Amino acid sequence: MKKRMLTMGLIICFCLAMCLTLETTVEAKTVHWNGYVFDVLDYTCWDKGGHIDWEYEGNVFGKHIKKAAAKWNTEASAITVSRCKSIFRKDTSTTVCDVTIDDYNKNDGINAYLSTNIRGFGDMRLNRYYMNSNNMTRLTKIAVITHEFGHALGMDDSNSKKTIMYKSTPVVNGLQKIDSAALEYLMRSHTGYWG
Repeated sequence: MKKRMLTMGLIICFCLAMCLTLETTVEAKTVHWNGYVFDVLDYTCWDKGGHIDWEYEGNVFGKHIKKAAAKWNTEASAITVSRCKSIFRKDTSTTVCDVTIDDYNKNDGINAYLSTNIRGFGDMRLNRYYMNSNNMTRLTKIAVITHEFGHALGMDDSNSKKTIMYKSTPVVNGLQKIDSAALEYLMRSHTGYWG
């Protein structure tokens, strides 16, 4: 009887652990807000403090990641009139990592991607095969990472080339007004900066 109970307990623990680590299927909804139309995801990587802490496990794109995070942080500071200094923060020993970033090398047609699990933790993968090619400029690398951080915020891909969230390699290098509007909408949904 004890052996059977132990076996059942182990099976239940295993199933619970699997449920917490499985990736989710993310749905998007269209938002009409502040004169803009954009899609947001039903799953994000925001923590309860209104931040997204990231950790990079590679050694190739560290400077690009910092620049991409700085783009979103500068925009967040402008939107909140400096009440929010940073959404994206480099992970420390006193924070929980919300997005783990790593790189890989594969001819798979993908520059980068972000996946999330049901607990809201993200895994961003940057593909050295394309991002280290001679065809991709430093600014485009930063734009690709800025785009992936947009997914961590809760933004979906767009068919418009006039946004950092364009569904393919971003055509624009910086955040556009529509990106700023989507960021403000998401900050109002996931942070306490507006009470």
